[in-house]
Amino acid sequence: TAPLGATIVSGQGSNSITVSYPATAVSGNVTAQSFNNCGSSTIRVSAVKLPACPPELPRSYSKGGNTIVPAETMSVNVYPNPSVSDFKLQVVTAGKEKITVRILDIQGRSIKSITAQPYQTISIGSDLKAGAYMMEVKQGNTVKTTKLLKF
Repeated sequence: TAPLGATIVSGQGSNSITVSYPATAVSGNVTAQSFNNCGSSTIRVSAVKLPACPPELPRSYSKGGNTIVPAETMSVNVYPNPSVSDFKLQVVTAGKEKITVRILDIQGRSIKSITAQPYQTISIGSDLKAGAYMMEVKQGNTVKTTKLLKF
């Protein structure tokens, strides 16, 4: 058996199966039991917990001979903000360029610089002292700035 929404694609009657999951969040169990003429095995259970797939951002397209690029090609999610320990950062983007993240103090001095991957959730700021900071996320010509507060 497979969780609600999942489909067993192939492998029934063999020693392995392939299961397809929807783009929505999935939580449940995959169960399997073998049978032959002499009896049956114990039921084996494998827990499955998958997050929903990130939404696809629109790509550029052509219209009337012009290339149209969506205005919002990158979004930056930071939480919790404010924080007492660290921040989680996720950059959602359709772009292929590398993503650089800079943490700046309130005077604009660079404190830290890291590289991030699209859709990757990373932890930042555990080493920062209490205070106000700016976080600059840059990919190609797109720059997003977010104020971070740490208590």
